[in-house]
Order: sequence, then structure tokens, then C-alpha cells
Amino acid sequence: MMDKNTFRKMNRAKRDQMSEEESQVKSSAILEQLLKLPDFMLADDLFTYVSFGKEVNTHELIKSALLFGKRVYVPKVLDKKFMEFYQIEGLEELLPGTLGILEPEPKKLGQMQNERKQIMIVPGLAFDLIGNRIGFGAGYYDRYFIEHPNPNLKKVAIAYDFQIEEELPADQFDIPMQRIVTEKRQIRI
Repeated sequence: MMDKNTFRKMNRAKRDQMSEEESQVKSSAILEQLLKLPDFMLADDLFTYVSFGKEVNTHELIKSALLFGKRVYVPKVLDKKFMEFYQIEGLEELLPGTLGILEPEPKKLGQMQNERKQIMIVPGLAFDLIGNRIGFGAGYYDRYFIEHPNPNLKKVAIAYDFQIEEELPADQFDIPMQRIVTEKRQIRI
């Protein structure tokens, strides 16, 4: 089996070779499926990344969640090891941060609240059929899940279908996803 870095390089190259139009069409199809998920519809709070480059676009997801009256939280990298999620009320509040990725100014911290229904949309470069994920290599999300345990938080990955592998290498600290949504299918773990 290939190692994590090989999967990262391979899927990043495939993603970056897509045209803007192809990326937008696939992102729209993923968003359409995501908005129909009961886990999304019933959630009070949405924790999501802010897409960058040719990642699955989350800008329309954020706008839709705000229109539905959900609280929306996006991540900010605080140092080289940790990130926290902060509430936003619109994309215009975001400023370029780490690596040029749009981030919020720290104000209202988003806590994992067990009494609220919450969903987190998680980015990555590769996923497998049992929920394993290969991210960008910094470990921010896995550390976040360990530091903020919440059994009621639904962890959903969104990805292009070519990012789905039969099996990926996984470490003991890798936190699996509960569902993966692509432009072609939903994988329930």
C-alpha cells in the first residue's frame, strides 16, 4: 500500500488538474446532496472549512447555512499545531490568514455543545470506504477532535469522487469520518 504522502501528492495533482468549470460543477453537485442530508438539515450549528483553490467549494454551503438560520463556525489556525472555530455571520468577515486561506477574526468561539445538534464538514485529500481520511499533513482536525470530544457531532467529509480509495493507511490518532459525500455518491460509515 502507498504511504500517506503518496496519496496526498497523487490526489492533489488530480484536483489541481481540474478546470475551474469542472470544479464548480462537481462542487455544486456535492452541495446539493449535502443540503438534503438529515444530519445537515437537523443541525443547529455548522462547523466547516473555508475552501481554498480547487477544494470542494464551501462558500455556497456557508451562505445556505446562514440563510437556514444555522450558526456557522469556521477554523482559524492559532499556531503551528492548533486551530479553533469561530462564529461568523457572513463571508465578508473573513480575511486571508495562514497560507492565504480565508479565516475569521477571533471573536465568538465555537464550542462543541452536546445539547445542540452539530455537523462538521471536514476537508481532505483522500478518503476510504471505512471513513479514514488523509488530510494535508498538519493534523489540525485530528487534534481538534481529540481536544474537543463530542459524541453528538456528525463528522462529514466532502470530496470529489476520485479522492475515494478502497483503503488508506491509518494511524491510531486518525479520527474517521461518519459520512463522505461526493458528486456521485454518499458513503455511510
